[in-house]
Amino acid sequence: MAGLLTFSYCSSNDDNNPSMDRIDIQVKNNVQTGTWRITNFIDSGVDETNHFTGYNFTFGSNGTLTASNGSNTYSGTWSITDRNDDSLNDLEFVINST
Repeated sequence: MAGLLTFSYCSSNDDNNPSMDRIDIQVKNNVQTGTWRITNFIDSGVDETNHFTGYNFTFGSNGTLTASNGSNTYSGTWSITDRNDDSLNDLEFVINST
């Protein structure tokens, strides 16, 4: 279980747009609510969704991650970082297995 999801957000000088820090907090709060399933995962043009079929993902507030399908359980970590490596402000959602 390893992956990388990237959330993109274009910033502007408009004060009505939330800052990257606020978006980071919103994503963290949302992901920690309930359990999640992967319904579509394309890696370098290859559909890898079948590797995650039946798994529920739980994201802990301390950066821990659990993926379970009822028979198998895997542990890992998750984090969100600000790539800020181009003209867009991108958040990277990073999942690592332990």
